[in-house]
Amino acid sequence: MNLRLSAALIGTTFFSTAAFAATINVGNELVNRINKDASLKAKVFQQLGYDANAWKIQSIKVTNGRMDAIGKNLKLPDRKQTYITSTEVLNCVAIESSRELSLGKEITNTTSVTKSETFGSETSASVSGSYMGIEASATQTFTYDSSKSTTEEKSTTASISDTTTVSFPAQVGGFVSVLYAMKLSANKIPYSIDFTPVDTTQLEFTLEGTTGQACIYEHKDYGGKGNCFNIGTDQSWIGKDWNDKVSSVKVTGTAAISLWQHKDYGGYKDNYESSSSWIGKNRNDEYSSFKVYAKTASKAVGWSSLKTAMPADAQKFTLHGTISVDETSPDGKRLVNYAMNGEEVTSACNSVTGGNFSKGSTVMAAKSAPSSVMAAPAKAGAAKPNLIQREVSQQRFEELLKSRKLVEVKK
Repeated sequence: MNLRLSAALIGTTFFSTAAFAATINVGNELVNRINKDASLKAKVFQQLGYDANAWKIQSIKVTNGRMDAIGKNLKLPDRKQTYITSTEVLNCVAIESSRELSLGKEITNTTSVTKSETFGSETSASVSGSYMGIEASATQTFTYDSSKSTTEEKSTTASISDTTTVSFPAQVGGFVSVLYAMKLSANKIPYSIDFTPVDTTQLEFTLEGTTGQACIYEHKDYGGKGNCFNIGTDQSWIGKDWNDKVSSVKVTGTAAISLWQHKDYGGYKDNYESSSSWIGKNRNDEYSSFKVYAKTASKAVGWSSLKTAMPADAQKFTLHGTISVDETSPDGKRLVNYAMNGEEVTSACNSVTGGNFSKGSTVMAAKSAPSSVMAAPAKAGAAKPNLIQREVSQQRFEELLKSRKLVEVKK
């Protein structure tokens, strides 16, 4: 089965707002997958060129984001033969005749896809095919688009028609000709579609440090008394033992420190992301509050290089929903002729002649038929105007078939 990307829907399409659908943010989902899997994290950080033991992924921004469909899970019921239209031809006069019949009808086909999840605005995805990849002859192709409304609907029309010829020997008789086609009818069938980012997708990683300390010292060159703090330590008041007494700062690992002139983070602020053996005369013995934070770093990579470090399951993003289909296809159409038995021919001919027909009659003027019944047009060298043609409802046809008054004419 073939799935293909498409930028547009085929045919007449309209969208409507439906119930809430969950949003899958590809960047956030990648962060969760990588950070919770130590083995995967190590491989990804190796691609990024950073130490997985000293950094974690804070965020991933997706740009040029497009998702490619890589598989689907959808089981639709089999198509079944369905009645389209029928007509009846009577030869109530024992004259050898024939009639070419053309049967047809316009059919409205509808498809509706409801989504339980969609991708976030940073990423788009679509997939089209015969019902998202179902192998079947179809008159319409439907495109799933994750950037559209949570319900996508499509309505198209199909013309189903065929021709046949019925022939009568020099005796009374009747035929019912029926046009069939194949119909797919499904209501809210669950589906899932697997997507993966295309190779041109760009990922911008923001990394946050996880290790190290920030230390403050009484004198320059890290002399005198000192005190070290872990990442995440905040002190709005440095305390009387350290107030206005910091002269040098040392940071290790991925730690950094912000120092403020006054308590409660007031006055001027200085950030130290690297060690300083002497903070300078303008800052010496000036600080009264601080916060120790983790350094951050950014790295942009393409999906094509990152995916080499990721197992198949980690590369896959799955959307779910339901699909409803009501589609009749001209492919597989079939026109069948049924011959009437003698009893039904008598009944039918009496119905169109006001009861003036008797079985075995060889003379009955076509003009005796009521005006509501179609008589055959006179064609040069073709059918005589003795044949009477009229529409047959599906209900009447099914009743005749059930009561065994019709026999299929095998070709």
